[in-house]
Amino acid sequence: MAIKTGCRPEIKRTDTFNPWQTDWRFRDAIENAAALHAPGAYVRMPSGAGHDAQVVASKLKSAMLFVPSIGGISHHWTENTDDDDLVLGCQVLADAAEAILRAESKP
Repeated sequence: MAIKTGCRPEIKRTDTFNPWQTDWRFRDAIENAAALHAPGAYVRMPSGAGHDAQVVASKLKSAMLFVPSIGGISHHWTENTDDDDLVLGCQVLADAAEAILRAESKP
């Protein structure tokens, strides 16, 4: 695809990443969608972990949506998420993306 579009990928190796603030409008869109689909059952929280969004945020608007892991186990081979939580997370993400696209397309 890169050859067809003329897009030139670049890989840059870095050993550390600086903290980067995600886009407040994206965070608000996620929170608003979560409030609609999971009222009282969501938490707006910061993340100090080195996620892809941290790297992307220096170039593009980004934000993160977390879904709960069963037993709170995360970043471990036994990590698992309930199917209902995955579906709910996808609905929240879809609604947030729609809101973001609508807001970005307004003149």
